[in-house]
Amino acid sequence: MSLVGQLPSSIFNISSLKEIRVYNNSISGYIPSDMCDHLHHLQVFEISTNKFFGHIPSNIGECKNLQTLSLSLNQLNGFIPSSIGNLTNLEVLYLDGNSLHGEIPWEMGNLRKMEIFVAKGMRLSGRIPPSIFNISSLKRINLHDNFLS
Repeated sequence: MSLVGQLPSSIFNISSLKEIRVYNNSISGYIPSDMCDHLHHLQVFEISTNKFFGHIPSNIGECKNLQTLSLSLNQLNGFIPSSIGNLTNLEVLYLDGNSLHGEIPWEMGNLRKMEIFVAKGMRLSGRIPPSIFNISSLKRINLHDNFLS
C-alpha cells in the first residue's frame, strides 16, 4: 500500500518531531519553504522515491539538527541551496535522480560530519568544490552522470 496525495502541512508544525520518513510512496507537492521554522529537533528527513516537485527550500540550513537528508528520485529542480552548508550535523545527503542543476555550493565543505554524498544523474555543472575532499568523515561520494569538472 502506498501513500498518495500531499503531506499535511500540519506535520511541519510538530516542534518535537525528530524523524519524517515517507520514502517510496506517491506523495506529491512542494517541500514547504518554512519547514524548518518549527522543526528544530528534526534529525531525519527521508522523502525519496515520491513525486515532490519544486525547489529545495533556500533556508534548509535552518534545520540545524538534520543528520540525514534524503531527497532522491523526486521531481525537484533548481539549485542546491548554499544554506545546506549550515547543516553541520549532516551525515547522509542523497539528492540523486532529480533535475537539480548549477554548481555544487562551496559551503558544502562545512559539512564536516558528512559520510555519504550522492548527487548522481542530474545536471550539476562547474567544478567540484575542493573543500569537499577535505571532509575526513566522507566515506562515499557519487557524482557521476553530471557535467562536473
